[in-house]
Amino acid sequence: MSRRYPWRRLSPDVVADRIEQALSKRIYLVHQKGPTGFILKEEQCERKHKVYLGDPHSCTCSTFIQERELCIHILWVILKKFRMPKENPLVYQRCMVEREINELVYGRNLRMAKRPAVEERVQDDAGGDEVKQKELTGNDVCPICQDELLESSEPITYCKRGCGKSVHIKCMKVWADHQKSTGELIIRCPLCREDFGPLEILRNEFHRSTTSRKSLATERNDVHLHISCHSCHVSPIIGKCYRCSVCRTLYLCHACFARRIHEEHSFEYKTKPLHRWRPALRSSGQALPAAVLTDLQTRELTTEDYDVLLQLDDSLSDGTGCLPPHVVKSFPVERIKRGSALLSPGVHCSVCLQSFNLLQYVRILPCRHRFHQRCIDRWLTQDRGTCPVDGQAVPAVIYARKLKPKQTRKDTALPPLTNSKHLVGSSAGLQLVGNSFGRTTLSSSPFGQDVRRDVVMRRNDHRKRAPV
Repeated sequence: MSRRYPWRRLSPDVVADRIEQALSKRIYLVHQKGPTGFILKEEQCERKHKVYLGDPHSCTCSTFIQERELCIHILWVILKKFRMPKENPLVYQRCMVEREINELVYGRNLRMAKRPAVEERVQDDAGGDEVKQKELTGNDVCPICQDELLESSEPITYCKRGCGKSVHIKCMKVWADHQKSTGELIIRCPLCREDFGPLEILRNEFHRSTTSRKSLATERNDVHLHISCHSCHVSPIIGKCYRCSVCRTLYLCHACFARRIHEEHSFEYKTKPLHRWRPALRSSGQALPAAVLTDLQTRELTTEDYDVLLQLDDSLSDGTGCLPPHVVKSFPVERIKRGSALLSPGVHCSVCLQSFNLLQYVRILPCRHRFHQRCIDRWLTQDRGTCPVDGQAVPAVIYARKLKPKQTRKDTALPPLTNSKHLVGSSAGLQLVGNSFGRTTLSSSPFGQDVRRDVVMRRNDHRKRAPV
């Protein structure tokens, strides 16, 4: 069976980028014409596009008309509608022969038939014709946007007159608007084609869902509406919102960005919707805070810096990852009061190297070291899950403490804070605190190999001048 276009052994770069965009972009399937014809509508775009799969594929969008190359609409149908893995070579082919079309369409119907059976329709207690909503399973997807229902925080509704299956309220509103524009008087279910229910009820549900989100945005000014995370699919994103500088339509929440997802491209972020996008720097897994490394390069080295500089010899990271926010928040917090040892001259936070102030909040790690709450929270969740003072992995410290025998309330109390044992000294000298767990090898400087090499050379010069 001949092809109009030759078989591709590898995916072109432009198609590979569009595959990632199609997987992350919100597109609505508003009408289906036979097994291979579809009408799609992008989010926040009024124009609709007709997609046909065959030999060759076709789309009415401007990208396909100008380039005659696979667009995100064709790829969305193949990847999201028919659930074909993106590693399958058929995804980036410009055409499909009849055998491949049958495998794509009827193979999906066979997989759909293997899903667990759902319960029968149950009449409402009031004697009406409404049915109960079917319980969601891990295989249930929205028939309009093709996203999995359990992995999304979007509010849902269900078919009240037919199958009882769920669908996103926002997607159903787009579906109903399209049917209304074509002259339909009854809103049909996209699954069973039965009467979905009164249009007025659907509008009320959509109004309540949008009102609740707007009220959340009113209470908090860091809520990014109509944006969903590409990894965890949370929507809306609250707090810092990250956007890929290359893909432009790929967004991540702060938790997914800290897990180093989509590392091949750079990112930019903004905290509030009205703010400008700013470059976002990923952590390089450094074992010392940037302020400490900068301090080492801008002052004269002393004998007290020997232990810290010695750990820069090893250029390999020990692979310690970040900590989840709920683990960091479980560590105790105290407020600095008058007479506290933290207010002594020369005592400062070993993350930012800034002094402590009265009434500030400090967080206490299991190794008894104190830091500014915001500084250590950012360090543990975004940079590295180790103590900046002794280099110990925090989960290992927690595990070691759990293995100890039960102690009395007096034994488990926090020891008194002293400048020499629990804190880094003044900026004139940096001293590494010893502990029973031994020294943890630290990784290279976040400023690159050149900076690390410069610090090591200065340490070697200092070692040569040191008395024997």
